[in-house]
Amino acid sequence: MKLKRTLAAVVAAVMAFTAVATPLGDNLPAVRDSVSITAEALSVGDIDNKMQQLSQKYPNGANWQNYFGGGYYQGASQCFGFARFIFNQLFGCDVAKSYSAYYKLSSNQNVNCLGTITSCNYTSAYNLLRQAKKGDFIQAQSSYGPHSMIVVGADNNNIYIYDANWDTSPSTDVIRYNAAISYSKFASTFSYGISLYRYNNYPSETWYGNRNVENIGTGFYANIINAYSSKPVAVNGTNVELADPTSEKHAVWYFERRDDGSYKITNCKNNQALDVKGCSAEPEANVQTYESNDTDAQRWFLYRSGDGYLLRPKCADNVLDAHNGGTTAGTNIKTWILNESGAQVYKIWKLNVPSASKVSVKVGTSYTPTVFTWTATSDTTEYTVKIWKGKLWAGDPYHIKWGATGFTYSIQLPEGHYEAYVDSCNTFSVTKSSNNVSFDVVKGECPHSYGAWSVVTYPTCTAQGEEKQVCSICQKVNTRKTKALGHNYSSEWTIDKQATCSAEGSKSKHCTRCDAKTEVTVIPKTAHSYKTTVVAPTLTSQGYTVHECTVCHYSYKDSYTSQITLPAVTGVKVKTQGSTSFTLAWDKNASANGYVVEQYSGGKWTQIAKTSSNATVTYTVNGLKADTTYTFRINGYVVSGTTEYSGEYTRLAAKTRIANVGTFKGSTVSGSAVKLDWSKNDKATGYVIEQYKGGKWTALATTKNNTTLTFTVKGLASATVYSFRIKSFRTVNGKTDYSEYTSLKAATSFGGVNNLTVKSYTASAITLAWNKNASASGYVVEQYKGGKWVQIVKTSSNATVTYTVNGLKADTTYTFRVRAYKTAAGKTIYSEYTRLAAKTRIANVGTFKGSTVSDSAVKLDWSKNDKASGYIIEQYKGGKWTALATTKNNATLTFTVKGLASATVYSFRIKSFRTVNDKTDYSEYTSLKAATSFGNLSGLAVKSYTASAITLAWNKNASANGYIIEQYKGGKWVQIAKTASNAVVSYTVTGLAADTTYTFRVRAYKTAAGKTIYSEYARLAAKTRIAKVATFTGSAVSASAVKLDWRKNDKATGYVIEQYKGGKWTVLATTKNNTTLTFTVKGLAKGTTYSFRIKAFRKTGSTTEFSEYSGLKAATRK
Repeated sequence: MKLKRTLAAVVAAVMAFTAVATPLGDNLPAVRDSVSITAEALSVGDIDNKMQQLSQKYPNGANWQNYFGGGYYQGASQCFGFARFIFNQLFGCDVAKSYSAYYKLSSNQNVNCLGTITSCNYTSAYNLLRQAKKGDFIQAQSSYGPHSMIVVGADNNNIYIYDANWDTSPSTDVIRYNAAISYSKFASTFSYGISLYRYNNYPSETWYGNRNVENIGTGFYANIINAYSSKPVAVNGTNVELADPTSEKHAVWYFERRDDGSYKITNCKNNQALDVKGCSAEPEANVQTYESNDTDAQRWFLYRSGDGYLLRPKCADNVLDAHNGGTTAGTNIKTWILNESGAQVYKIWKLNVPSASKVSVKVGTSYTPTVFTWTATSDTTEYTVKIWKGKLWAGDPYHIKWGATGFTYSIQLPEGHYEAYVDSCNTFSVTKSSNNVSFDVVKGECPHSYGAWSVVTYPTCTAQGEEKQVCSICQKVNTRKTKALGHNYSSEWTIDKQATCSAEGSKSKHCTRCDAKTEVTVIPKTAHSYKTTVVAPTLTSQGYTVHECTVCHYSYKDSYTSQITLPAVTGVKVKTQGSTSFTLAWDKNASANGYVVEQYSGGKWTQIAKTSSNATVTYTVNGLKADTTYTFRINGYVVSGTTEYSGEYTRLAAKTRIANVGTFKGSTVSGSAVKLDWSKNDKATGYVIEQYKGGKWTALATTKNNTTLTFTVKGLASATVYSFRIKSFRTVNGKTDYSEYTSLKAATSFGGVNNLTVKSYTASAITLAWNKNASASGYVVEQYKGGKWVQIVKTSSNATVTYTVNGLKADTTYTFRVRAYKTAAGKTIYSEYTRLAAKTRIANVGTFKGSTVSDSAVKLDWSKNDKASGYIIEQYKGGKWTALATTKNNATLTFTVKGLASATVYSFRIKSFRTVNDKTDYSEYTSLKAATSFGNLSGLAVKSYTASAITLAWNKNASANGYIIEQYKGGKWVQIAKTASNAVVSYTVTGLAADTTYTFRVRAYKTAAGKTIYSEYARLAAKTRIAKVATFTGSAVSASAVKLDWRKNDKATGYVIEQYKGGKWTVLATTKNNTTLTFTVKGLAKGTTYSFRIKAFRKTGSTTEFSEYSGLKAATRK
């Protein structure tokens, strides 16, 4: 398992091999590399014999270097040379002369790769290697390098190998024969990859060809016990798996031998047959139970293996297997390739069934019990007594006693005729019936047995009661009266009506058993109970105190207080003063509901506002004239009912500010200065200009007159937004009035867009690029179209320095411009524009297609490009694009690429070019993938068919990844399946109509380099069977005959009726028409269950078609 030796050592060893190599010993057949062993000449026995001879000639523990001058075979040494040599001696050909990877051989037509894994773990190694057969070749890679091995065998736990140089020492080539390696050990050692190969003409003869099919009887019940785990095979629903030891019927099976030596094995819980799902011949098919259909999936052959049996379904070469060698309850049962491990060997433990008992009856009367007595029987867990009133089986039983224990049962029966028997039962529901007993129960005299007296009606103070007693046998009733009880008055008084301040009450003594009263007495009236409430005075009424009786609600008033008045509003003032507005404010009046605000104008007071809440204590008056005095008044109001009450007015006079400048503007001067301009204010003496900096407003200048209308602010930072404001002032007689402020934002300048270029271009798009402006917030890109500049994008980051304009026309010039912008403090400033003109590429061909020509060539076709001078065709190979051809004109529209490998996907591309005045323009590339062909699908045939399903099968295509199956329906082809493996070579189409012809087609596919290629279709028409009979019933006619009935099949010519006897199915009758719908089977044994089946047939000319079978079990009378 070492890396290859140095080149010098290899050359020396090859030379030594040339000098001393000799044939195998005389006791080994002289098979050379030049000898070809045909499939017909090789058998499994030949491989066994050759392997034994080789293991004697090159035994376990020998050194491979002692053979062929240093252990070299055809230039290969160590494990690879040894394994190639052994494979050649077994099959007469070389497995491969090299490997394409340390865990994978180079391709070779003599072997087929059964699988490769590169993610090695126990499960993947087990699934791959457990299918290995003697003589298979394994190539694997460990951390030391590659290793080659020959398989001796594989079982549930280990793979057994024949190899050389397993150890890691470079000086030894020790041979190992039949070395056992667990699957987990194999996976951890060869973690880099494992591949398994088999000789293409490996003999296909079955393992059971020379084994005898065992006959262990028929018509018996048994447990199927796994030899390795000692656990029984049982059903869980319909799935079959190992279970804990149990005597329950889900682990009990009924064996019936067929005429071909196979067994139908039926589970006693669900009465379904042991079945291979889908009638699959593949390893690891699931084993289940299914309705009996007599297919090969339900016919099981038994072969002796040690002290147990191998169970093989007729549909496959595989055997019943505990999945993955599992030994716990719940382990799934599947089929697997024969290895005779403990997972595949089963013991058949036959179970005894009960015998029939002998029953007798002691008949009672309609008033005394009837007693059944029976004899004890072997292998019985309980007994069931079944009694009919009248004849046996005439309707439902009159009485059934389930689970009777002991050997007697007593029951009292009414008058009449009865027939009965007793079943002996075991745990898995097998019963044997006793003899029948018939008897009559007559009417008798009742000896009356009365019970104790019970109350029918209880007595009251004034009425009698009644009692009864009942006969427990005949239910006769006796009755008697009981005397009235009389009144029982209490010594305590009961208040019948409470006295109040307006009415008398009453009291009496009551009977403890009824509503009677005695000694009724009057209770005098009580005094008033007053509740006092104080009512507060309001703007409209006095206050007072109310006294009201809580019982009769009599009331009176006293303690009156005077009504209240609403006070005037206080604290009235001007809160803020503008040139065109005032905000008035006042104190809250807690007694008011709201306030009324009035303004004096036009010689009168006018209401300008009315609030609805006393919490509103401000109001702004708008639309006033600058530098003007106004008068206002405010009062509170209260609403009581529908009346509004007002308080006294409070008055206020106030003057608006002088007006400010009409306009105020800012403009950029440079990266360090901005200029402020404003309009003249004729009412002003001058202006105050301020800047916001350091978190506050700072005065920059105060003018000496109102004619100074500009101011330049210098010493500012570049690319920065600043805030400024201005107010006007007027000074008269030493008093200065100010206007409100007017504000603006102005910014210093910043750099523009540099190095605007075309980064890339196509026939329909141009990508622009420019240098980053670190001071910018982003960029605006515009395109000139329709006679004007149109913004096409505005980026949100200065790091975005490219933009692709799409949707352009080929071979056309476009003009663009770009400018930077910066947003700060809510204001956006822009740089100057940078302009650029650019042209798109010429258009490429409209279409570019590739098609398969053969397994070594593909054809490329494209549409003509009228704008082009010619075309360049390229192929991707050797890791780069290589030009294949350049056309001399634009009329050449096809090119065939030859010399390609079969079943391979290739990449090609094309571009157009135009040459004008020695200048060549190129289009973009258009690419495609095209593939060479691979072998078609062959051998499509019908493997099996029923009335509702058809199973298709075909030959394996080694080059394919899988297959697509389609069905023609609804006037078109519809895909019904796509397999993911080329090893899946069959498919069952279900849900079909009986007696109908269907058409199918199948093709292989292969996916490589992201492209899927397909073979040609293989087509097939197939017909389903005619329908089986819809109903098939059986009933007992007598102790020696049963009657079979079935429904008419209009599509049939007649019917074939069969009985299972003597270990095989035997034809009882074939009808001459489809109207015969009954058949009576006679000469049968008493109280015995028989199996029957029926199939319909239709004869057309010389052709006879058969339906599937319908089966049943029917029993004769006991």
